[in-house]
Amino acid sequence: MLKSQLIVSLVALGLVVTLFSFPRGIIRNDRKQSPAKSTEEAQKPAQVPDNHLQDLDADKLAKLNNWKQELTESTHIDRKTMLVDSLANLYVSISKPDSAAFFLAQIADLNPGTASLLRAGDAYYEAFRFAVDTKKAGQMGEKARFFYQKLLAKDPAQLDAKSRMAMTYVAEADPAQGVMKGVGILKEVLAESPDNQLALFSLGLLSLQSKQFDKAADRFKQILAKHPENSEARLYLGFSYMNMNLVEEARREFEVIVKKEPDPALKQEAEKYLKQLGQ
Repeated sequence: MLKSQLIVSLVALGLVVTLFSFPRGIIRNDRKQSPAKSTEEAQKPAQVPDNHLQDLDADKLAKLNNWKQELTESTHIDRKTMLVDSLANLYVSISKPDSAAFFLAQIADLNPGTASLLRAGDAYYEAFRFAVDTKKAGQMGEKARFFYQKLLAKDPAQLDAKSRMAMTYVAEADPAQGVMKGVGILKEVLAESPDNQLALFSLGLLSLQSKQFDKAADRFKQILAKHPENSEARLYLGFSYMNMNLVEEARREFEVIVKKEPDPALKQEAEKYLKQLGQ
C-alpha cells in the first residue's frame, strides 16, 4: 500500500476516532496559517456563531432565548452559573463544542475552580479537534491552552489535561516549532507517568504525521501492553505496520479488531484494510 494512500485513510479515520485525534483541518495539511494570538486575545471569549441556531428545534430555541434573557437580568452568581451551564449543555447536545466552550468559559470566570477550568479547557479542546481549518483550530487551541494553563497552575497532577494542551501546539503559526513544543510537553508527562495512555497516543499520532512509523508502532505497542482493549491504538499500530511493509503483523492487528471490536466504524476500517492486504 502506498504511503499516500495511508495518509488519506488517516484523514477518514479522524472522523471516526472520538477520543484521540488531530483537528480535521490539520490532518488534511491545510497549512494556511493565521498569526499567533496574544495572551490577551486568548482570554477573550469566542462569540457564539449565529448559524448554530439553525440546528435547534423550536423547543430548544425557546429554552435558549429564555435562558439568555434571564442571564442578562440575573444578579446572583449561583443562578447565572446554573443558566450558563444549561446553555453549554444545550450546545453540547447538538454537537457545537465551540458554542458550549463559550459558556463554559463564563462558568470558569465566575468560579475558577479546577473542575470549571478543566471543563472549559476540554470544551475548547473539542472545538480545536473538530475545527475544519487551521485558523479556527489555532483560535480554539489558544483558548484551550489558556484554561489548561490556569488549571495546571492550581493542580500540576492533571496530566491528561497537560497532554491535551500539548496537542494544541500543532496548530501554531510555525507548525514545526509547535510540534517540537508539543512533543516536549508530552515527554514531560511520560517522565511523571511512563504509561500515560493519552501522552503515548499523542506521540504516536505525531510520529505518524512525520512518517516515523517505527516510533509510532512503539508508542501504540506500549499502550496495548497495558490496555489491549484500546482498538484505536491497535488500528493505528496496523497502519504503522503497513507502512513498514510488515504485512502479517498488520493483518494480525486488524483481525483482532474485526473479531473483538463492537464499534462498527472501527471494525469497518479494519475490514477495509484487510481487503487491501489481500485477505
